[in-house]
Amino acid sequence: MKLDITLGLENLDLDNSDNIAILNLPGAPFCDHGCYGCVYEKIIEEGPDGVLDNDEIIAVIDHFADNYETRFITINGRGDPFHPKVVESTLEKIRYGYKKGIQTYVFTAGDNLDQRVCETLAEHEVNVMMSLFGNKLIDARFFDGREYQGVTGEMASNFRRLIEAYPTEVTRLGMNYVVTEKDIKDPRKVMDLKKAAEANGIYFQCNVPFGNRNQQLRHFATSFGLEHSTFVKGKCQMGAGSSVTVDYDGTLFRCPYQTGNGLGNFFELRETGKLREVLLGLDRSYVCVVRGTKSQ
Repeated sequence: MKLDITLGLENLDLDNSDNIAILNLPGAPFCDHGCYGCVYEKIIEEGPDGVLDNDEIIAVIDHFADNYETRFITINGRGDPFHPKVVESTLEKIRYGYKKGIQTYVFTAGDNLDQRVCETLAEHEVNVMMSLFGNKLIDARFFDGREYQGVTGEMASNFRRLIEAYPTEVTRLGMNYVVTEKDIKDPRKVMDLKKAAEANGIYFQCNVPFGNRNQQLRHFATSFGLEHSTFVKGKCQMGAGSSVTVDYDGTLFRCPYQTGNGLGNFFELRETGKLREVLLGLDRSYVCVVRGTKSQ
């Protein structure tokens, strides 16, 4: 079983430097949680400076769709994409991309998935990865209607609402489970959860935290399937292959999980005529940019 976006990537020429298959468009990093070990743990209470408005976001989408045959938008890596402060921006990316023939892929830990959001995602054929990193209590009994308490209970209800909104003919929903040494010692939980998810038409994958280089843990994770849902042709196409990231403030990166000064500002590079040179010069030999691993 594979996600719809994975199958779509497998059918593209991802080595063509004139094309960029995936445009990562993370929203401003708002989140009401501070999950230990989260790839973006910092919580921003006040609005960050320089956030792109909808017209600027549309201009970014148009540029890549019209010049680089971009087929996918991902919204990931930075907080909650459906937080009240960014939800309308997220939905606008989805709707506009859909009009341009671009499919969206969203990552969520389960916050703020109300009925309107879930129906919009399903209607626009969005691939959604449900992160279980902050929801470790969720197990195979989730699919049998088990009741959970506290924050996990809220997330479980939201995930169920999302699942109910989606048709089952095409696999567009996935679950991501971050494995630990405890899972190696007793793999029954993750094995049962994978089996239950797939029985309900949901793609299931395991991975490890970015900072963990334990090869035994990585091998255990990949024994359950792909290293990443966009891991196609030997590399992560979302952050190292045929991809580019335009952050919430216009900063250009390869991977949505990178921070800092990046490759420059998208609009400044375009205005000075340097953008195409930067994009054509992207090093596509990396398997993972964040980990710094290259193809053999």
